[in-house]
Amino acid sequence: MVAKAAGIATLGHISTDGTKLKANASNSYTLSNEELEEIRRTIDRGIPVDEEEDRLYGDKRGDELLPELDSPEKIRKKLKELEEASGKSVKRATKHLIEQYAHGDARQREKIREKLEKAKEELTTSGQTAVSLSDPEARFIYGE
Repeated sequence: MVAKAAGIATLGHISTDGTKLKANASNSYTLSNEELEEIRRTIDRGIPVDEEEDRLYGDKRGDELLPELDSPEKIRKKLKELEEASGKSVKRATKHLIEQYAHGDARQREKIREKLEKAKEELTTSGQTAVSLSDPEARFIYGE
C-alpha cells in the first residue's frame, strides 16, 4: 500500500517466476495410484451392501454400518487385522478416508469421492508416482 501510494508500484501487472516453494503437503497424506484404487475399491464394495440394506430394511437409512464396523474403534481394529494379514502397513490417510466415508453423510461421502477423483487426475496428468491429498497440485522435488 505504501509503494502504491508513492507511485512506485501498481496492481496492473503481475509477474511470475520459476521459484520453487515448499508446499504445505504431508507425506502421510500422499498416496500412490495403487493406494487410491484400494480406497476406491473399499468404498465401491460398500455400495452394494448399502443397496441391499435399503431393500431389506426399508424405512431405515440403509447406510448403517455392519455391527462389526459400527464404531471408529472397530474400524481401526479391522484395518489392523487387514494390515497383519497382508503384511502391508495401511497409511494414516487411507485409514482416515475410510473412517470418514464410513461415518459420513451422503454429502461427505461425495466430497471424499471427488477428492479421490481429483487425486487420480493429478497422478495421471503429473506423471508423479504419488499424490498429496492435502495439496494435490504439490510436486515432490527429490534431491533438494
